[in-house]
Amino acid sequence: MLLRQSIKARDAGRPVVTSFDMRSFLGPESPMSHGAIGTIAYGFVKALEFELVTNSDLAFLPVNVGRRQYLEETGLAIHYAPIQGLDREPGWKPDFPARWANRRIGYSGSVGQWHDPALLRQIFELFPIWRPQLASKPIDAFAGLDCQLYRQSELPAYYDGLLALVIPGLAEVEGYYRTLQMRCNLFSTKAAEALSRGVPLIVSSQLQELADFVHQNECGIVVDVRDGRPSLADLPGLDSYEFWERLSTNAAKAGERFARPAVLSVYEQAWLATFRQQKESQS
Repeated sequence: MLLRQSIKARDAGRPVVTSFDMRSFLGPESPMSHGAIGTIAYGFVKALEFELVTNSDLAFLPVNVGRRQYLEETGLAIHYAPIQGLDREPGWKPDFPARWANRRIGYSGSVGQWHDPALLRQIFELFPIWRPQLASKPIDAFAGLDCQLYRQSELPAYYDGLLALVIPGLAEVEGYYRTLQMRCNLFSTKAAEALSRGVPLIVSSQLQELADFVHQNECGIVVDVRDGRPSLADLPGLDSYEFWERLSTNAAKAGERFARPAVLSVYEQAWLATFRQQKESQS
């Protein structure tokens, strides 16, 4: 509703830049996975999505795989904007010796539609000498694990105490439509939060965008998930201080783009460039 009002204001000649901040786009799986309601609603919602992207001056999406697919489907280009993580205080840097001494491996958030608790536990078991510490509601699937809910203001301290954060995805990605969603519509908010605090990621190979990011920035480990079970490649020095110190340093460097000033700068530059184009076209 607010976006449509902004579009009306712009079309009435007011100096307004309208932007559509998309966390994902509506993939073609809805009528296949939501029965009659999905079939009935899909055309309307997809048309509305197309209308908003078309009529906005800018649309943003945090997943490059999804941006490429949307461009192929519609011919419309969507701008990239990273998910905002957590702030960094002046002078902040990871206390890696403390992280190594505690050996805590974490997970933050809920499980279900996007993340499988059974797969999460299996990934924890790949690191038997580490201590799982979850920023999550205690559920039966997490029996015996250290689970606690944290206020937003407490999350920086939680992440700062971790040696790594797990982003599990799903153990079984069944069929084309589910696989499409996992690959095209997921760059986890929790990954952005962890990286913004210099925490390396342990990521399922099912999550294409995150797995590619981890490989390219050497800021974590990609766990190969096949036939519903995770496995680790033979990584030299996997249990060494130097190995994880390097990943932590790389995570802190890669995570700069997810800190609030960097994310806001991406939006600001895009908005200002569009505003200047509007002014030039009116003159």
